[in-house]
Amino acid sequence: MAIILGVGVKQIVAKASAYINGGNIIHRLPTSVFHLHSISDSAENDVDPKFFLKSVRQQSKLGFRNLEDAVSLFNRMTRMNPLPSPFDFTLILSSMAKIKPRHSDIYSTVISLYGHLEMLGVSHNLRSFNVLVNCYSYLGHVDFGFSVMGKIIKNGYHPSIVTFNTLINGLIHIDLLEQASKLLDQIVKLGFQANHVTYGTLIKGLCRIGNHATALTLLLTMQSGLSLSKPDIFMYNTIIDSLCKNKLLPQALTLFSEMKSKGIPPDVLTYNTLVRGMYTLRQWDDAKDMLNEMLENNIDPIVETYNMLIDMCCKHGKVREAEAILGLMTKRGDAPDIITYNSLLDGFCMCGQMDESFDLMNLIVKNGCMPDIVTYTSLLNGFCKCKKLDKAFDLVQDMRLRGLAPDVFTYSILINAFCKDNKLQFACQVIQDMEAQGITPDRVTYNSLLDGLCKSSQIDEAMAMLKGMTSSGAAPDIVTYNILIDGLCQVGRLEEAMDILSSLRAKGLDPDNYTYNVIINGYCKCKKFDQALGMFHDMHLRGLKANVVTYNILIHALCKENKVQLADQLIQKMKVQNLTPEAPTYISLTDGVYNMSLIDEAMAMLKKMIASGAAPDIVTYNILIDGLCQVGRLEDAGDILTSLRAKGLDPDNYTYNAMINGYCKCKKLDQALGLFHDMHNGVLEPDVVTYSTLIDALCKENRFEFANQLVQKMKTQNLTTATVTNDSFIGGLCESS
Repeated sequence: MAIILGVGVKQIVAKASAYINGGNIIHRLPTSVFHLHSISDSAENDVDPKFFLKSVRQQSKLGFRNLEDAVSLFNRMTRMNPLPSPFDFTLILSSMAKIKPRHSDIYSTVISLYGHLEMLGVSHNLRSFNVLVNCYSYLGHVDFGFSVMGKIIKNGYHPSIVTFNTLINGLIHIDLLEQASKLLDQIVKLGFQANHVTYGTLIKGLCRIGNHATALTLLLTMQSGLSLSKPDIFMYNTIIDSLCKNKLLPQALTLFSEMKSKGIPPDVLTYNTLVRGMYTLRQWDDAKDMLNEMLENNIDPIVETYNMLIDMCCKHGKVREAEAILGLMTKRGDAPDIITYNSLLDGFCMCGQMDESFDLMNLIVKNGCMPDIVTYTSLLNGFCKCKKLDKAFDLVQDMRLRGLAPDVFTYSILINAFCKDNKLQFACQVIQDMEAQGITPDRVTYNSLLDGLCKSSQIDEAMAMLKGMTSSGAAPDIVTYNILIDGLCQVGRLEEAMDILSSLRAKGLDPDNYTYNVIINGYCKCKKFDQALGMFHDMHLRGLKANVVTYNILIHALCKENKVQLADQLIQKMKVQNLTPEAPTYISLTDGVYNMSLIDEAMAMLKKMIASGAAPDIVTYNILIDGLCQVGRLEDAGDILTSLRAKGLDPDNYTYNAMINGYCKCKKLDQALGLFHDMHNGVLEPDVVTYSTLIDALCKENRFEFANQLVQKMKTQNLTTATVTNDSFIGGLCESS
């Protein structure tokens, strides 16, 4: 029987030809030979051979739990006289090759035992050859598998589709997908009917390397009628799973619809795979719809399905929906595991619902689940977010009592929280506790401490800690140096910050946008604009693109110094670089124009801002209202105030105070008092500034009685009657006298 193979397969056969011609292919192979021991069994000779072989056949069909038991039976068979038939030996060796979990020792042993049979003169049959091909394929020696196929032909047998399926699987196992596809083409040309195993094996291999297009082509080939085999649920599930893993969810859903239209009902694996794909892409609504479809089709979700849905709900802040899914899960008789509980508990913690978190913790223990490190980490994060740091600290102690060892990640959460709350002494206490437990602080731990020290202006202590960090083996990264550079810039030690910047490349680190932004900000704070702009240009020379933050820092600083024209040039440069100015950018520019009393230019800037798509916020409008009031354009300011709610913005105290002050300056006290009453009738409460402005204006107009009523009202609202209020009365009385 002549077999014509593709070029790649020919090379494999050629490589193995020496073994084919040698006649004995077993002992030439680099297998880990299993040493056969002569087991002396006093009762062995008393057992009826027929009964023994019947037992071996039954055990082989049931399968073996371990290799040693199978080899022991095989050894007894080899000591029988006469020897059992090739069929019996093939049966036990075939069963041996299926022992789980699969590992190379099993296949090497089976090959060695076949060698032992050859020495005993036991002949091969087609099934035994196929077992050998399978063993070589799993060991990655597919070339020897082709050698065995040569032996099959030499011994007068015809390779079966099982032989070819095994070889195809072997080629796929060593990532020779192209050769596997060529082999499929060749066997079809030779008249073999590729079956479900053939196509399923190839589809699985193609999906493993992400070749979905070819896998789908094979599926179409099966559907076209060119193959007697039709696609089954396994093949669809394999491709859908691969598409989902590669985040190609739309294609997976298209295939899912096609599968249903062809009368192949999805199973729990199909649905679970799609839910996992939606989980990866955070498509909560689609995942919920998929759950409903499962339930409508009477398919019970597995625990993993529920876990993904609960986790998605919690990450979207929909904790109540997560609770409902947990209720559905328990109602349908599925027991939640620790992953289920951890997801829900994390959801409670993210929403700051710490009482619910503790109730759930008690339920976890009550239901026989043991809280793990993930459970405690979620609780720890929750307490730290709520600034309940004493409870967070106690939680770490509780972990130890439950036999759970806090790790560096656990301690780092606590240290970071203490540092952010400016409780550095407690952070240092945690460090000592951590080191006493034999846990070395890592880079993240040190970065949190350095950030805390820098934010509390303890720069020298931070610099000393950097040395300790290096000596402890925790290599500083760009984040570490950015923290230090920022700290130095905040206290005006720019020269030292620049020294660190200059040393970065020698340390193998590249400055990033954050590095430059903090230095530019430092120079701007010190009003060293030439140096700030020099750093801005240096960024570009070093291949870094200034971002919106960079521009905002410069524009804000320039506007504060009335360098509005230069700031406007930077906005134009932003647009050239396809950066969209944000509301803070325009606020700075509007404020700068306002400070220069260029109110019409400020109004024009507002129009530019709206035209660019950057939505002005209440701060922007407050600047304009204040500016208009300062120059007596109260009608224009009033128009803006009236238009705010139509724009979806609520006036705040600053808005009303600016308007009231404007009316008072123009001696329009009735309008000012009207706005004061509007504040009371709305959701805003007048503050000290509101009262002081009105009292001062009323006193200047000799309306002392009404001014005194406002003072009494301030007292009932527990507002301090500021010195300016008393000064207003004194000033007013002096003027009236």
